[in-house]
Amino acid sequence: MKILHLGKYYDPAVGGIETFLRNLVPEQIRLGNDVRVLVHNEKKGRKSFLEKKDEVSVYRCRCFGQLVYAPVSPEYPYFLTNVLKEFKPDVLHIHLPNISPYWLLCSRTARKIPWIVHWHSDVVPSAIDKRVSFAYTFYQILEKRLLDHASYIIPTSKRYLKASQPLLKYRDKCRIVPLGLKIKDAEQVPSKDISSIWSKNGKYFRILCIGRLTYYKGYEILIDAISTLKQVNVDVKIIGDGDKKKELEKKIVSSNVTDSVTLCGKINDKELERALVGCDCLCLPSVERTEAFGVVLLEAMAMSKPVIASDIEGSGVGWVVQHKKTGLLVEPRNAYALAETITNLSTDRQLQKELGKNGFHRVKSCFTVEKIASEIQQVYKGIPLKQQRD
Repeated sequence: MKILHLGKYYDPAVGGIETFLRNLVPEQIRLGNDVRVLVHNEKKGRKSFLEKKDEVSVYRCRCFGQLVYAPVSPEYPYFLTNVLKEFKPDVLHIHLPNISPYWLLCSRTARKIPWIVHWHSDVVPSAIDKRVSFAYTFYQILEKRLLDHASYIIPTSKRYLKASQPLLKYRDKCRIVPLGLKIKDAEQVPSKDISSIWSKNGKYFRILCIGRLTYYKGYEILIDAISTLKQVNVDVKIIGDGDKKKELEKKIVSSNVTDSVTLCGKINDKELERALVGCDCLCLPSVERTEAFGVVLLEAMAMSKPVIASDIEGSGVGWVVQHKKTGLLVEPRNAYALAETITNLSTDRQLQKELGKNGFHRVKSCFTVEKIASEIQQVYKGIPLKQQRD
């Protein structure tokens, strides 16, 4: 089967969808599919091109920046037309949210090919960034047309689907498949090769955060929580970059936690793995349903690390993390509850080991990319024959 994935970005770009695609596509190739990826070039203004990334053919379309978190790419419809003509895919696998694939609605060629919509997140009206709500007024018209045409829609959890207003009338098209990743063999994971970002000694409880510095990640809440800690010494490293960087830098200074919280910026995959090896806990303090799943939770659990995450109403995070079994859930936007949870976990080594062990087994049983790719393959096979390309 010839599959064309349409996403925002691809490796080495960082993000939950990007991590998932980087894991999924090679596994789909291993299953005998011919798979290619069409995304935007993360480097602003760089010309469109086709490259071979490991064993994956990746079309990167020129992008001129972002408008309300959406890539702006005037060349996309032209590039898309050429890719469809050259590759002749049997299935278009569309990863939303992303405005560029709406050009498919204008393509007679594309409309003859079955569409699978991977629903990674609603476009959540935000109390923090009101531009999102305004933009969605126009966005949702095209979103509805795309969903009308889709053969199937893949939400990533039952919990998210239940709370999703845009998917309410499309429940019969939905096939729930969680996200997944490649689990490394024990001998592939370094046990002592700890990242240099952990410069402090073992007397500090090492908390790692991974994700874009953007409005829904809740890093302000984490900083507030750290500023209230008195009984435990922590070393918090936040890996990622984004539009909130300067604001967070000021927040760290004004909260008097410069000795405890560090923004590390972007780092490469190898260094990220070493950072995970060296941490005592991963924290995901997100505050809105835009955090629909939390792939980074799987990355930490796959390394037997305990996790602390916000139990966001209507998000899949509270399903990925089983409270007091594979991790600890806290009320979103509650800095005091987060501080108390950090304190309790940091002083209980047995609990850390138990949560880490259970988390690893949960990832291995529910979230391996081999299992997820197989389930997605079954979704493809369910496309009615009359919709399949001749």
